[in-house]
Amino acid sequence: MNPGRGNLQNHRVVRGLARAAVGLLLVSLARPSRGDGPVVLLPPNVLLPNPESLPVGAVGGLEGNAFTARVSNSDASWFNPAGLAGSGGSSASVSAGTLRFVSVEPEGAESHSSAVDVLPAAVGFLIKKPFGNENWTVGFALTRTAAWRQETDFRFVKPGDLRERTTLAGDAEFDRTTVGINAGYTNGGAWRFGGGILCDVLTLRNVQSLSFRRETGSHVETLVASNRASAGQGSLRLGLGVQADISEEVKFGAVLRTPGVQIVPSGSFSADFVYQRGAASVQASFFDGETTDFEYRLPFEGTLGLAWVTSAFELEVDVKAQSAVSRYDGFSSPSSVVFIEDAGDGSGARVTLTPFPGRAFSGRSIVNVSAGGHVNLDRRGIWKVHAGYATDRSPVGDEDEFFDRIDLNSVSLGVSGSAHKIAGSLGVTYQFGTSGERAVPDLVGGTLAYTKFKIENWGVLYSFSYAF
Repeated sequence: MNPGRGNLQNHRVVRGLARAAVGLLLVSLARPSRGDGPVVLLPPNVLLPNPESLPVGAVGGLEGNAFTARVSNSDASWFNPAGLAGSGGSSASVSAGTLRFVSVEPEGAESHSSAVDVLPAAVGFLIKKPFGNENWTVGFALTRTAAWRQETDFRFVKPGDLRERTTLAGDAEFDRTTVGINAGYTNGGAWRFGGGILCDVLTLRNVQSLSFRRETGSHVETLVASNRASAGQGSLRLGLGVQADISEEVKFGAVLRTPGVQIVPSGSFSADFVYQRGAASVQASFFDGETTDFEYRLPFEGTLGLAWVTSAFELEVDVKAQSAVSRYDGFSSPSSVVFIEDAGDGSGARVTLTPFPGRAFSGRSIVNVSAGGHVNLDRRGIWKVHAGYATDRSPVGDEDEFFDRIDLNSVSLGVSGSAHKIAGSLGVTYQFGTSGERAVPDLVGGTLAYTKFKIENWGVLYSFSYAF
């Protein structure tokens, strides 16, 4: 073989690996490299920002979160602030939450992931007639509006050949909690109005690692890669709501929430990549724990609800919409990616710097539908059976490089009762969905395998409240 041609080929391999490494570092599920290097992807992870992922409140949580037109307790600070004015007296929702069992199962892989979480979903207070004014009601609520956590470890082994294997691991967390201070007003007529300030607190964490090994007759190929991103921010939003008694049985409700203003953002991003193919190697590294800029843009949110209320049962259907969010850099940094390339021919290593291009976020417009209600088991309405159904479409846009788009559905069933001034509820919820095909790497072989993620969440819903 011509030594010059061999050196040239080695340099081309290294340059190709460098291009692939950029995709590895910056895109959780990158498209195949168009250069001369191998197909390199970070392990597929599951990070869901779906807006209807949690049941909220003692009643709404058991009824598919379809509670915009009927809410009249402390949960109104989230569902519809106008509902505060419809309350018959002051109350405190001591605890409303979910014991959840999460299952994430990749199709065709040696893996099954599960997790157990105890999620306090709502705590609220309602003060009727503040300062002696009977037209006004004030409410405060701390509401968990989204929560996702999963850990997945799985392995791909070439059938009949233990010399080649790929091991992937990932864990992800996404939480949103809304603190609401609201007021509701009514003059005793058919219309009620409400509004207030919402502080949306978001935290996320995404960690991925990958190892690959292939033994051949002439050399060994090894790849080790890891990626870690974490962030948090607060957003101040304005929430407005209205309720109307169209007739004695028919109720209407509407809510609008603004995108808000970001406050106290923080973020960190790090990644490392080492690939060895015989004597040739490439390394890439990025770390920024202090100057990483993070931003998560919230959409406009609007809800319309229509309910039918009788002495025997209640039924409500809500339509919930979110606006699209154009592509932007959720993670950005002034730091650079450091590459160290060694062609393995004794010519020495080469160090280069590449600007960090950011991680793209984007959101699509979505419409979710929820329906729920209850049947009274006695004339006084002390005991009730509740049921609900809701869609939970993903807001993740086509250009998003960070979050996963998986549409979900949920069903719920439960009972509630009250005695004197104390009320409580207990029920179950089931949430399910399946992703589209997701690529997983054959890393150096130049081909891709595909898998689907099946999501199943079982939850036990519980609540206690006190009226005073």
